Amino acid sequence: MSMDVISRRKVLAAMAAGPLLLGARGAIATAAKQPAKPYLIAHRGGVVSPEHPENSMGALKEAIRRGYTHVEVDLRCTRDGHVVCLHDRNLMRTTGLDLMVDEVSLQELHRHVRPDIVPTFDVFARTSAAGKLGLMVDIKEVPAPLLPAFSKGIETSLERHGLLAGALLIGHGPAMARIHGPVRTKWRKPFAQFESEILAKGGDPAHYFAFDHPHDFTPEDIAGFRRHGVDVIVTVNLLHYPTTDPIIQGQRDLAYAASLGVDGYQIDADYETYVQSIMASAL
Repeated sequence: MSMDVISRRKVLAAMAAGPLLLGARGAIATAAKQPAKPYLIAHRGGVVSPEHPENSMGALKEAIRRGYTHVEVDLRCTRDGHVVCLHDRNLMRTTGLDLMVDEVSLQELHRHVRPDIVPTFDVFARTSAAGKLGLMVDIKEVPAPLLPAFSKGIETSLERHGLLAGALLIGHGPAMARIHGPVRTKWRKPFAQFESEILAKGGDPAHYFAFDHPHDFTPEDIAGFRRHGVDVIVTVNLLHYPTTDPIIQGQRDLAYAASLGVDGYQIDADYETYVQSIMASAL
């Protein structure tokens, strides 16, 4: 059974609050503190179910109701430069429509699919902020002509709704480097490489968070990241386990992550109860 939002907030309130977030380019975001840890991040836009498709407003609202601290949302761009919440470039898998999202305007898109199923990022961000959820933003690649509007739209919506400070960026492509402000970007290599590629060159560790599968981290990695104030977030999702039982193997990996003392979990809702038990036992 899922914890209701009140119980969830009590668990989070008992955790130690994070340090002040250092903004990009050395600025200190003194007004924005990281939420209580550990982070509990809903994969693919919220709590996904047959009633609430991935990256939909329904999935987001269910994550708010259940008390997650963040949602991970996938972003793409329409032909006329609107940022929308969608994982695949083609809508076939999620909606049954053989459309390329970057080949239609927002108006055309929403003639074919309801706005709550493929919402604009601005609406999604506004609702996230109202529900006190932070965002982990998975930035997908877009055609080069759309890049300026895409990156600007992401940054503008995050800033407009008070989510820029503390936003967690994952994904690929040149749009990643165009998002400025007090955000943090994923680091998916061992600590030894972080030390040689970032710290040794004078990079600011406050611009990063470590993000990978549980068994990609060692105790030495965790200790190194912790010395430099870099949060470690693990990702455990059903699709990670194509050849084994995803629930059993995912729970094993989550138990390992908890033994390392990680700072957060990005999960499919199938692991929610197990993660909640881990978080509760840490109190």
